[in-house]
Amino acid sequence: YLVLMLFVLKSFSVTSEIVSHLLQNVTGFMKMLLPSYLAVMVFAGNAMSAMSFYELTFFILYGIEVLIIYVLLPLINLYVLFYLTNCMMKEEVFSKTAELVRDIFSWGAKLVLTIVVGLNVVQGMIAPAVDYASRTTLTKSLSLIPGIGGAAAAIGDIFIGSGMVIKNSVGVAAMFLLIFLSLIPFCKVLIITLLYKCMAAFLEPIADKRIAGAMSGAAHGGEMLMRVITTTVFMVFITVAMMCATTSFVV
Repeated sequence: YLVLMLFVLKSFSVTSEIVSHLLQNVTGFMKMLLPSYLAVMVFAGNAMSAMSFYELTFFILYGIEVLIIYVLLPLINLYVLFYLTNCMMKEEVFSKTAELVRDIFSWGAKLVLTIVVGLNVVQGMIAPAVDYASRTTLTKSLSLIPGIGGAAAAIGDIFIGSGMVIKNSVGVAAMFLLIFLSLIPFCKVLIITLLYKCMAAFLEPIADKRIAGAMSGAAHGGEMLMRVITTTVFMVFITVAMMCATTSFVV
């Protein structure tokens, strides 16, 4: 039993490393995207939104690096460790401890997601409105110039409209790249989790219940890892999507 449990624990640690590597790639991708996207936002007349997006994005990246990589992922590994240890015992000793660790993970994931969505909603209500007022003031001021006011306002509208098209194009491309970046690791974790589940279902009627329980515990851990991936990708995805949508006012 000890050799089998060590084998399951080692295979799960490899799966956890796949998720950790993905999270590091996501943060690195956003750090590379941020300067170019902010420049396009400023060009489109969204200076206030660019500043808010900069602060919010770094808050999300810091949350991914600290809370998810260094808190939630270790909690998943700890949950699987308690579950496998409990399967080695004749009586359930760590079942309640494993449930507590899983509940803390669930609460933490929900809290992080709620905070990010709430911050997106708040900044989407304030910053784009300030930028819209600034652009309107600029174009109205240009239109008051004697002789060339109409042409100057029209040129300003063309520049701002072009900037918005470029900004939204960059945002959509970033969202597609984010999905592509996370698709393969997610599929790997999904396949490994399904294998754990199939092995648990196959071994339950013919092997010791502790072996099937160990496979089931690893499958639960795989589900938690998939939740980490979906939560992280959704946080970044919704941030970019809401920024593209809320800063697309037309003067």
